[in-house]
Amino acid sequence: MDEADSQSGAHVPPPLSTALDAVLAAFASLPGAAPIAKLEGAQLLLERMLCTGAQWQDGRSPSGACRFVATTDGTLAVNLPRPSDWALLAAWLEADAGGTWSWPRLNRTVRERATQSLVKRARLLGLAVAATGNALEAGHSGLRRPSVEHPSIAVDGDALGDCRNLKPKPRPPLVLDLSALWAGPLCGHLLWLCGGRVIKVESTERPDGARFGNADFHALLNQGKRSVALDFGAPDQIALLRVLIEKADIVIESSRPRALRQLGIKAEEWVRRQRGRTWISITGYGRAGAGANSIAFGDDAGVAAGLADLMRAATGTYQFAGDAIADPLTGVEAARAAWLSWLGGGSRLIALSLAGVAGRMLASEIDEWGIDALIGSARRWWRAARLGRATEGLEGRSPLAPVSDLGADTVAVLQELNVPC
Repeated sequence: MDEADSQSGAHVPPPLSTALDAVLAAFASLPGAAPIAKLEGAQLLLERMLCTGAQWQDGRSPSGACRFVATTDGTLAVNLPRPSDWALLAAWLEADAGGTWSWPRLNRTVRERATQSLVKRARLLGLAVAATGNALEAGHSGLRRPSVEHPSIAVDGDALGDCRNLKPKPRPPLVLDLSALWAGPLCGHLLWLCGGRVIKVESTERPDGARFGNADFHALLNQGKRSVALDFGAPDQIALLRVLIEKADIVIESSRPRALRQLGIKAEEWVRRQRGRTWISITGYGRAGAGANSIAFGDDAGVAAGLADLMRAATGTYQFAGDAIADPLTGVEAARAAWLSWLGGGSRLIALSLAGVAGRMLASEIDEWGIDALIGSARRWWRAARLGRATEGLEGRSPLAPVSDLGADTVAVLQELNVPC
């Protein structure tokens, strides 16, 4: 397909949409998961862009928060979506704290630093930074299958089996969604589509940041969920949170492992205490090892997985593949794993990392289609995207149920679950 073909109005699927379609098909084949069959991989990958109207941008994410910057020996993806991230730049770069930080100033300063030292220091400070070069050069294509350090599903308990002998459950699962932003809420949303009773629990002091973003996108991911708001700094409210967790069949959380441990909540112990439970842990780089406490968002996690290297092989320059691509990939994979675990009797801690899931799906696409075909597909999408046609041919979804205001259902939920308060 040449550039003229990309102006025809035909939908050009974004990278990894085929891999995501395969996960959706496997999910939809499970008992009780028929509603998933109505979803498309490309639709979910670009859903935020469909809601916001954002366009693909050369060398930066559609949100504009993540950009590529050159170092002395490589290229970094730097993600700065929060005002607090900008406030940390002087400490990260050990630079003069005076003056106002901007992308040009950041570019000038980073150009004088080495890649790995920048990544290490950024992660210590809680900044989302990833290096390119994770899909190593090989042969004429300039790309090879990435090695995925963190498996996309690590199970504490019985292994996840196949779905051939699974049967529907007599009641829907009670799902406690403690997550925020995109991947975790998407997981909860898909479980809700399958009939799960989903309760979204947020901090009164630091609610889900997506509430302050695009209202249509927030509505899609959180429709139908009942809202409970608690003060995570108050001992009596933490006690309520623990009781709610004890009532759940499935828990979804997307915090760094130490966050809940500091509240005395240990996923491993919760899973072992009672049969049938499933805990979904979504992190940037895994629950254990050097990356356990490292921050990641969908765009930079995709870069860490090797997707920027795919785009460079396709376009000649580092580019972002889609919009925060690791988020929807992980959200769908997490929901499928949660539903399969619940049908199979639970008793599992399932840990998924944004970078791990994206890397695994990239590797599966390379294995399935070959590197050259994958590069060609990415090039076709890039040609359409740079003409403002990244989402052309895709239809946005509309909410099927209302969205609760923060904490609107707290009292009712506690009463219905017989939680003393």
